[in-house]
Amino acid sequence: MKNFKYSLLAISLMAVMGCKESSPSSEAQKNSNDATQVTQNNATERKERKANAQDFATLKQRVIPDFVASSEASAKKQGKTLAELSDEYLASISEQGSWADVNYQQIEKPGWQPSLHLDRLVILAAQYNKNPTPELGKAVSNVLTYWLDADPKSWNWWWHDIGIPKRIGYSAVMAKDALDSALLERIASYLPDTPNYSPNNPNSPIPKAANRTDIALAVLNRGLLTGDAEMVGKAISDIEDTITVSTAEGIQHDYSFHQHGPQLYTSGYGPVWFDAAAKWASFVDGLPWQFAADKTEILVSYMMDGQRWSKRHGQWDYNTMSRGISRVKATEYMAEAAKDLPEHTPMDLIAKWAPERAQDAENFKRHEFGDAGSGLNGFKHFWRSDYSVKSADGHMFSIGMNSQRVEPAEAGNGENLKGFWLGFGSTFLLQRGNEYHNIFPVWDWTLVPGVTAPEYVGQAADWGRIMQPDVSFVGGVSNGKFGVTVLDVDINIRHAETAHSTQPNFYKYGEGKGRTKAKKAWFSFSDEVVALGAGIYSTNHENVNTSVNQVLLNGQVTVDGKTIEHGQRALTDTKWIHHDNVGYVFPENWHGKLSNQTQTGDWSSIRTANKPESVSKEVFTLSISHGSKPENQNYQYIVVPGTNVEQVAVYASDIPVSVLANNEKLQAVAHKGLNVTGIVFHQAGEVELGEGTVVKANLPSVLILDESGDKPILSVSTPGQSFAPLELTLMSAKYGNVTHSVLTPGGEAETGKTLTFAWEEKIDNTHRHSMLVQQQKELASQSEFDLLVEADTEVQGGRYADENFDIVSRWDLYVGQIADKESQDANVTKTSKSLLKFNLERLTDTPVKKATLKLHVRDFSGVTEQVINLLKLDNTDWHESYVTWNDVDGTALPTNQALTISDKDKKQWVELDVTELVEMARKQGLLSLMLENASEGFVAFGSDETEQIPMLAIERVLDTK
Repeated sequence: MKNFKYSLLAISLMAVMGCKESSPSSEAQKNSNDATQVTQNNATERKERKANAQDFATLKQRVIPDFVASSEASAKKQGKTLAELSDEYLASISEQGSWADVNYQQIEKPGWQPSLHLDRLVILAAQYNKNPTPELGKAVSNVLTYWLDADPKSWNWWWHDIGIPKRIGYSAVMAKDALDSALLERIASYLPDTPNYSPNNPNSPIPKAANRTDIALAVLNRGLLTGDAEMVGKAISDIEDTITVSTAEGIQHDYSFHQHGPQLYTSGYGPVWFDAAAKWASFVDGLPWQFAADKTEILVSYMMDGQRWSKRHGQWDYNTMSRGISRVKATEYMAEAAKDLPEHTPMDLIAKWAPERAQDAENFKRHEFGDAGSGLNGFKHFWRSDYSVKSADGHMFSIGMNSQRVEPAEAGNGENLKGFWLGFGSTFLLQRGNEYHNIFPVWDWTLVPGVTAPEYVGQAADWGRIMQPDVSFVGGVSNGKFGVTVLDVDINIRHAETAHSTQPNFYKYGEGKGRTKAKKAWFSFSDEVVALGAGIYSTNHENVNTSVNQVLLNGQVTVDGKTIEHGQRALTDTKWIHHDNVGYVFPENWHGKLSNQTQTGDWSSIRTANKPESVSKEVFTLSISHGSKPENQNYQYIVVPGTNVEQVAVYASDIPVSVLANNEKLQAVAHKGLNVTGIVFHQAGEVELGEGTVVKANLPSVLILDESGDKPILSVSTPGQSFAPLELTLMSAKYGNVTHSVLTPGGEAETGKTLTFAWEEKIDNTHRHSMLVQQQKELASQSEFDLLVEADTEVQGGRYADENFDIVSRWDLYVGQIADKESQDANVTKTSKSLLKFNLERLTDTPVKKATLKLHVRDFSGVTEQVINLLKLDNTDWHESYVTWNDVDGTALPTNQALTISDKDKKQWVELDVTELVEMARKQGLLSLMLENASEGFVAFGSDETEQIPMLAIERVLDTK
């Protein structure tokens, strides 16, 4: 069961999944309500300000050149000018407006061939806008007509809701003068007219953040084509409404960015959303649709306090890309002296909107497009995303993690086919920005940098998944300059993610199966990062390693002062290694492997849409070996960027940091030169810092003691614990003894956030205590509310009885007989049941008047009516990430309750009274249920990965005394 430390389960889950709460219960919700009110006021004000013909003309004068510039940039990536690429497409087009090399009948993946038609259309339309000729105009008209007549279909809803309308809309707006009225009318009716709606994806969640903005842009293009000011206003208003800070998808309170649930996507979806939002905020400046000031303030903060931390000379941090890491990158980012900086960049908008941050924006611009330093010299932990960054003028070092609150990197659409370990402590060290450029097809994916894992290659979960449901102690602490990051690893691999894969180079079912645990921590100082690992344990048969780095080979490799030849070798008790301006120092005895040789791979092995192209690259790989089935092993190493061979040799001979503790209970590092100490209390305990100084903590917590100034400063966080009553006892011969009673930050928005105070400072907990009391009062006062399912999954019998299907079946909970796609016989079916688990903590002390189970029927097949029996599981310890049919078969007890489902219930909610079941289970705090089909056919219910989450509608009896 998830270890939530406060009774906000329903509210937390609803916020994470983007659902509405039953009632406000936190400062975050209050802020969200305030923002909603401001947005409504802004919308009202916009309606009162009517757009006229001049407003439309001005908007088009700003918008269309940007559309054309984007096409020019696209042509440049292909090594051609817009005119050259346009001429190439024009020469190969048929009279009907099609291309012979495009397969318009393709529906299934990999890739989608018809999209080439659309991309070429945009290029032709952009060139027509720059240099209109009758030949180009006719070509654009024919290409558009051919598409509308052929109406190619794709397996992916994204194309129909976003990709196609976006390209059709851009093209029509740029080449409007070439299109007759009948064709314009067809195009207008083809484009969507309603923002924030997904007509081709009705069974999936309503689009959020970046996807929502893209749909609004298609609506906006329709309004521009037809001169519909109201439609343009609706679309722009919807884009503006996405500019908000919340715990749903989009900008988080630490200025990281989430998409596809609680998943870090500051790169990928983040810039797609930000670029559109910032661009349209600029386009409508001074027009009736102008964005409110508070919205541009959010854009400023997101860029400067979020995105800026995740880039190095134009290269996005790979920890923020998720499945995008498997795509071929056309641009190789590396620092070059900037001669001519571009004139119109997001940084210029920031300088305009926030003059007080103009210099920082200018510095970032020079870093982005040149060889200037980052302008960031410090450390930031993004507590909403389990993500940490050390940034300096010469380098950036990032740490990507996951927990019961945050998903690791996802797969999906045939992407990231080997990225299972991304987000399990993955680290990336960027100096120039091109250190990992297109390395990923040749990567050894068992050795993702920073990760402690068995030699197992697997696919990440499609569209993201909580992979460590029991792990809460993941996070960090920062005082701005220095930081500590902690990751508790406890992962049980059950092979659902690869058992059904048709891709090559995967392990077969059964290999890699087992549980791996580790306590990992990183201590970030000015010039180095100290990495510690303890309690390393695994039941996997494969060898377990901690990868230090795997990066493109750049120059010589030096080991303890000796330059080594190309090849692979074992290392034992090596003191230091130098490669590419980075030192790797090992203070303790260890053994591992070093490789500096050619590695070969194939792009299609990590992404199905990539061409099956063999790639060879020179790679530097350094790893620590823990052997097979290790127990209670540990490691320590230090990464020292920006150093030459001589400097690393000197550093290793007189290491300025000392490891005070490195075990399952406590990890601590002191930097003697800086007079700064980082501490990770995995459980209550104490640590001696020397010279009579002792620090005690009563709870798991992360701490920095900075003694570099006139008075010692403490920074502390309690990852995974909301409003934790932390007792810190500080004893020092120099500073005196003091005990701090600290109520740490909490609520959905601030759990895990750092709190900083001086050694002798009196801690004021009033505000946080008031928030906690208010939440408790509001929860206690609710007589009616919904409890969302805590865990749900499907299990299958027969030859699949020992497999987990949570990742495979993600969107649907199947109950009944479904086709066995693995079988050669199309008539073969398999039996599926579904499991539901509800957390009843809020009901422990309160009688239930009525409890109703609510399920949404997403699909139905078979006889006229199907009877879905409800069974009760006494086993409440199962986990959706690895439970199987064999784990629960024969353990469920009948309840004599059932749902009768018919075809008319499809896309509808169905309900069942479960008051007696809930009342019997509430004292135990958990209710575990099974759904099985007593009829032929199947019913598919919505899961916790959709908007139609299974829930219990609760009416309870309140004590009114």
